[in-house]
Amino acid sequence: MNFVRHHKLDVIGVLETKLVEATLPKIMRTWFAGWKYTCNFHMHPNGRILVLWNPATVILEELDISPQVIHCAITCKVSSISLLASFIYGYHTVGSRKPLWDNLISFGENCSLPWIAIGDFNNVLNANEKCNGKDVTSHELKHFEECCVLTGDSPLLKRIFEIRDIIVSKEGTTELAIANLDRWFAGENSGCSKAYEYFRPRGTPKVWANEVWRHYIPPKHSFILWLGIKGRLQTKDRLHYMDIDQNCALCGTAPETLDHLFFQCNMTNQVWLQIKKWLCITRAMTTIKSALKYMKKEARGTSWQSCAKKSAVACTVYHIWTARNRRLFEGAVVTSDGITREIKTQVYKIMFSSYPHVLAQYEHLALGH
Repeated sequence: MNFVRHHKLDVIGVLETKLVEATLPKIMRTWFAGWKYTCNFHMHPNGRILVLWNPATVILEELDISPQVIHCAITCKVSSISLLASFIYGYHTVGSRKPLWDNLISFGENCSLPWIAIGDFNNVLNANEKCNGKDVTSHELKHFEECCVLTGDSPLLKRIFEIRDIIVSKEGTTELAIANLDRWFAGENSGCSKAYEYFRPRGTPKVWANEVWRHYIPPKHSFILWLGIKGRLQTKDRLHYMDIDQNCALCGTAPETLDHLFFQCNMTNQVWLQIKKWLCITRAMTTIKSALKYMKKEARGTSWQSCAKKSAVACTVYHIWTARNRRLFEGAVVTSDGITREIKTQVYKIMFSSYPHVLAQYEHLALGH
């Protein structure tokens, strides 16, 4: 009763009680005063299924009673929510369980409310669920599987079965899968975060990710750089379904593609050459990917010089892209010197906010002198 009170249970199903019906009134008076019950003890000598409920909070109507299942309609007096519940205790042999499956299929055909079937089916849906004893044959699984299909197996239940199979497949055996579940919920902390980490998809680690998402790089710069490295910037070659001039908006001499814009275009190549010279970089780095590869390999550490180089890559991509958009959509006049000046000023401001004591003496760098 302490368990019942602690968890505030109002409906209880008890299986294989080993009681006789004559003792139930005394048990109810002693432990469940004011509660009601129903059972199928008169159909089997071992007291197979006993259902108890608190009439103060629940209305329970017996719909059908058989040796292996008791069907009920339950309504909560507080919320007025109604559902159907089947309390099940299946027999131990394949042949003797056949009437249970037929009963559930017949009952399921007439369900108009949410239905929960709970208890001990004495059967498994998958051979991997069997922990001890003889191996399960397909003949033993057949009737249960057919019953689940014909009773309109819910999407939720199907998904639960899929998750079960995934865990068993990953762990190798049912025992290891159960042990893993126990570890998830051991202690006081919820296992939700552990389950999320277990199931969430993991892509191939991107070697460039740490060079794109840095705390000192403005988010808008990182975002445009990320789109560029993923090939998702909407350059004109990606807008082939539109009847527009496909030539580069900055140089006008070649089709606009990602590789052309970064950094094969005459104007953007001139910008990139000036920025590399400014940062004392001699490597060619003719694409965004090659620039990030260089940064990961050569611009290591957290010195202001390394941070400046990484910030300059993101800043260059961002300002070239915005200059292209201003030229294309606003008709603005842009020059390589103007773009370069914007990049240098922006990089200096970013670095000065993090290293003011170091960069105060390099203020001339912001003007590119």
